[in-house]
Formats: sequence, structure tokens, C-alpha cells
Amino acid sequence: MKTIDLELIKKLALQAAEGEWLVIDEDWSDGDNAEITTQHRKEESFQPIAVINGGGSQSGYDEPFLSEQQANAAYIAAVNPETVLALIRRIEAAEVKLSGVGR
Repeated sequence: MKTIDLELIKKLALQAAEGEWLVIDEDWSDGDNAEITTQHRKEESFQPIAVINGGGSQSGYDEPFLSEQQANAAYIAAVNPETVLALIRRIEAAEVKLSGVGR
């Protein structure tokens, strides 16, 4: 099993863009790509957090590439810092609970 450095992941999550992450089709081009952004960044016309090439609804790419790119964009947005921190809290709570088992 791969070793996961939860402290490093927590540190990175705390440094990343706050708030819910969204997937949107580029509104400045022809919809070829999907952008990962936050509502604040979208409202303030800031650069997106990430761009998924070929993930836009109008990209014209064939399947299964188009669906995979759209799924990748949705996954990245769902696994945002807030979600990661919540998962880490659950892991830490479970570890504390398990440390008391068998005493």
C-alpha cells in the first residue's frame, strides 16, 4: 500500500484556492476546453485553477476521450481543498478511534 503524507496534503490543501471548485466551459472561446475555477475567480475574471483540454462540451473530440476529459474535470473540481481537508479529518478521527480498540 502506498504511503500517504497527510500532513503534506493538508498543507497543500490549505494553500490552494478556497471555496467550491466549479467546472465551466470556456466562455471566451469555442467551448473546446473545460475550466476548473471558483465562483470568486469566475466573477472577478481571474485565471482558472486548471484547464482540461478537450473537456468542453463543444470540443468535437470522439468518445471515449471527450467523456474521459469531462470526467477528469468533474473529479478535479470535486476533490477540492475543502473536500480533501474533510477527508483528512475523517481519517484522523478514525485513526484515533482505532488506536483505542483492543486496549
